[in-house]
Amino acid sequence: EVSPTPTTGLVMISLEGTGSEQVRVRLTDVLGREVMQLHEGRIPGDHRIFADISYLPEAAYLLVVENAKGRSTHRVLKQ
Repeated sequence: EVSPTPTTGLVMISLEGTGSEQVRVRLTDVLGREVMQLHEGRIPGDHRIFADISYLPEAAYLLVVENAKGRSTHRVLKQ
């Protein structure tokens, strides 16, 4: 879960724990270019990541969460 969206700055990402699985969380532009890496490693329990994107231009971004089971993408709108 990602909130709030749209946002002017701070975004909270809620993740469920994966135990021993490696997880990569990153923010990309709509062309898939990485703008920010938010996490890489294990998430032992439910976890929240806070990202300050206030310095990024107003645009749509994609939050990409990847692990061994696959990939999920969430839209983040920066105003």
